[in-house]
Amino acid sequence: MADTDDGYTRIANELLEAILRANLTARQLKIAFAIIRKTYGFGKKTDRITNTQIASMTGIHHTHVCTAKNEMIMMNIIVTSGTQIGINKIVSDWNCDISQVSETLAKSANKSLATSANGHSPTQLNTKETIQKKERNTTQTHAVGLSLEEKLTPRQKGTNPRAKGTNPRSAMPAFDRERLRDTWNSKADKHG
Repeated sequence: MADTDDGYTRIANELLEAILRANLTARQLKIAFAIIRKTYGFGKKTDRITNTQIASMTGIHHTHVCTAKNEMIMMNIIVTSGTQIGINKIVSDWNCDISQVSETLAKSANKSLATSANGHSPTQLNTKETIQKKERNTTQTHAVGLSLEEKLTPRQKGTNPRAKGTNPRSAMPAFDRERLRDTWNSKADKHG
């Protein structure tokens, strides 16, 4: 049974009403209350609260905690000071327009992704899709538009010194279409 004798969190009514009026998602609301519990519940304005601590209190995965917390920082509902975090008591500074915050976060995520992609070598950015594209461009020569001579590998051309004489196709004469047609027609005439 819950009882104030076991402890309670003292919070200003104006702050509680502002949280209720704010257009917060369920995750954001849970995280806001978890931060209030970890700060005002212990008589502090800010405290060092990790994402895993909030995750264990709310049941939200720590990566989702991080995302929702960053959204509320952008909304100026949560304030940070170094590693300290707390609720912004100046409710007039809150920006509760979630669409504007989502757009800002998406832009910053795209910018940071582009920055990190430019800083890595191509081998670090090999995803399944990019590897398949590379394979397609290198192995399916007909799609690339190479000439017949360019399609042949050095081994097939017989110019690879390590593989010289190992490929039977490199020693084969060119395909004689006329001879095939004559042979085919003579067999068709003979066997009906």
